[in-house]
Amino acid sequence: MAKTITDNAAFLREAKEALVNYKETAAREEELVLQEKQQAKTLAAEKKAVEDNVSATVKKRRSELNAKYDTEISRLQDSVKKLRSQREKAKQKSMKERIDAQNAPFREENREMNSKIRGIFRQDRVPSFCNSTLFYALYYPRSAKEILILLVTFAVCCVLIPCGLYALLPQKRSLWLILIYIAVIVIFGGIYIIVGNITKDAHREALLEARQIRRSMEKNRKRMRENAKAIRSETSEEHYDLSEFDGKIREKEEERTSLESQKSEALAAFERETAPAIEAEIREGSRERLEALTAEYNETAAGLRQEQANLKEASLRLSDDYESYIGKDFMREDRLDALLALLESGQAASITEAKELYQSESSRK
Repeated sequence: MAKTITDNAAFLREAKEALVNYKETAAREEELVLQEKQQAKTLAAEKKAVEDNVSATVKKRRSELNAKYDTEISRLQDSVKKLRSQREKAKQKSMKERIDAQNAPFREENREMNSKIRGIFRQDRVPSFCNSTLFYALYYPRSAKEILILLVTFAVCCVLIPCGLYALLPQKRSLWLILIYIAVIVIFGGIYIIVGNITKDAHREALLEARQIRRSMEKNRKRMRENAKAIRSETSEEHYDLSEFDGKIREKEEERTSLESQKSEALAAFERETAPAIEAEIREGSRERLEALTAEYNETAAGLRQEQANLKEASLRLSDDYESYIGKDFMREDRLDALLALLESGQAASITEAKELYQSESSRK
């Protein structure tokens, strides 16, 4: 490149201008990158806020609709539960009346037999305590129940009481345990023998007769238990008038079924019509702001693309038009100014000479 000093100076000024332009373009590009990133973040946050608002509002309205129907359905379920409880109470009452009616003859017969026993005891002057299960278990045990009562009584008197008394003593000695057992045997054995003498031996015939009557009474009680068990185990409810309760229960259950069907239809209609309407309303309310943010973002993105193109063009211009001649090391504003000063002062006649002179002066420093 054969140029005059004036041409070389103009070339350096153009190179400096191109360098400044590249830096300014790069700065604008960097600013637009940050701006685009911030606007993209703001736009994304606004879109998310809209979506969250749509989701939360639809969820809340759906929940309110559910709660409305669930409250009514729960009320009907409580009514059915209450009616079933009333029905069961009515059934139990009727069942008890039926058991009482069926066992009435046996109870009456037992009352008569019990009166007969009292008459026998009065006539023979038998103590009234003899007409008890405990007495017959101790002196005339026959049934498994009476034998069990006898064994339990024996265990209490001969084991539990002596051991309990011995445990209460502050000092434990074998002799004291023996003395306690002797005392217990003497006391309870003596009572048993005395009671037996004044009752079993003195009124044997009356007691045996009463025992036969008591056995008949026990058979009646067994029949009454069997009757009660049979009635309670019946699966049929034909003996009890429960139709009024059944009608009310059926009515409430049908009402509940209808309400559950209405709930399903209402929820389907909500998803089909209401939810889209809510979404459209919320989106329309946010449309202008989203459009404004989108327009700002698009404008910034377009500006960024333009600046990136300008930056590319400026970079290529520096590389092709100036760096290839001046050299990359000298493509700095301070060095370009130094070369230009050397040319304008007449110390160098060309850019090459100016570069050599600059390097020579730099090395001396």
